[in-house]
Amino acid sequence: MKKIILGLFIITSLLFGKELKDNMNGKLTDQMVLATLWMQKSGEYRALVYQTFNTAKLSFDNTKTKDGKKKAVVSDLDETLIDNGKMAGWQIENGVTYSSDAWHKWAQAREAEAIPGAVEFSKYVNENGGKMFYISNRSHKEFDAIKENLITLGFPEVTEETLLLVKDTSDKAERRDQIEKNGYEIVMLLGDNLDDFDSEVRKKGNDERIKHVDKNKDKYGVKYIVLPNPMYGDWEGGLCNDYWKKTPEEKLKLRHESLKMWNGE
Repeated sequence: MKKIILGLFIITSLLFGKELKDNMNGKLTDQMVLATLWMQKSGEYRALVYQTFNTAKLSFDNTKTKDGKKKAVVSDLDETLIDNGKMAGWQIENGVTYSSDAWHKWAQAREAEAIPGAVEFSKYVNENGGKMFYISNRSHKEFDAIKENLITLGFPEVTEETLLLVKDTSDKAERRDQIEKNGYEIVMLLGDNLDDFDSEVRKKGNDERIKHVDKNKDKYGVKYIVLPNPMYGDWEGGLCNDYWKKTPEEKLKLRHESLKMWNGE
């Protein structure tokens, strides 16, 4: 009898623990609602990305390469050229945080949409003396699905040469270096994450990331073109050391503790 009672206690504890964790994950994803709605529904977001691509065109036209090399423009994909807002909506509705399995299913669904102005900008580059390269930290196992999704949306020249996904490392520096070894000069980088521009800030805290931005402020809007993404990013991991290893409860607490606050007086 004691063994049965102990077994029931353990099962109950496990089920309660899972329910509690699921509830905490639901609270984490609930905090994505306004950011996701802003990107999906606001004219301000749409205006901002159009403004960003207009700036990128002007900067691209004014760039020159050395030794006659061809211009290369390197862009991230997620929340830079393509929109994963439907995936975020699914996470919020179901109260689940990021998982590689769910993300893989989303990639296979081929339902990502183009960021407004992204296809036009990509075509502009390829039609005016440059070449677009798509560097993403999605897995190379998803290559066919991502390629098909991009081509369906109208992005130009999506090939084994131009679509560079993760095979060995998520550090994009190696893939950028390979482009230049192939005779191109990277004149512009587009992204929604600081790591899309310089690997020096990978896995760094937000204070160091901000210092890096200030140090390189003359490059933004010229060589570095940033797209807005308030839903997710490495800035969240920059809230503290080992942030991604924290429990959902600890993450929620850290988010609130990280806010700058008026004392009300």
